[in-house]
Amino acid sequence: MTLSVCKMLESKGSTTYAEVADEIMEEFTATQTNPAGSLDEFHEKNVRRRVYDVLNVLMALDIVTKEKKEIRWNGLYTAQRKDFEELKAVHVQLVTGIARKAEYLKDLEEQIAGLQNIIKRNQQLVKNSSAPKEGFTLPFILVQTSSHATVEIEISEDMQLVHLDFNRQYTVLLAR
Repeated sequence: MTLSVCKMLESKGSTTYAEVADEIMEEFTATQTNPAGSLDEFHEKNVRRRVYDVLNVLMALDIVTKEKKEIRWNGLYTAQRKDFEELKAVHVQLVTGIARKAEYLKDLEEQIAGLQNIIKRNQQLVKNSSAPKEGFTLPFILVQTSSHATVEIEISEDMQLVHLDFNRQYTVLLAR
């Protein structure tokens, strides 16, 4: 019965409950072996109730819509298309988030590599006795910025003033 109702609604595009029920009743009457060619009242009410149930299920699945007495065919895949579009939007958000986090991870790895290089250099300086064993002379500053940034550093001749100029955003990680 559901398939009959769907085919009928799809072919008509727009109809009413009464038209659908009447046509389904005609189909059932034509297939009956009863010589009178009609269903008794109990069977007719039962068939009409099943048509009503089918229409309610189709409305719940957004395959048909009902405005007042008019029933309009939306198609079998309307709900699936909406779900697909929502899933595509979620997919784009997730891919964007993954790309952003991958870039952040790459920046962190570069920071770690830079700090490890500083540690190795300082250890070699200590071994070669070309640096004081007490550590760095102060002030000491550690700054983070994008790998694509340009940093201009100007140091006065007496080594007392330092001017840093960044063309991108930066973060001071350590200053002593």
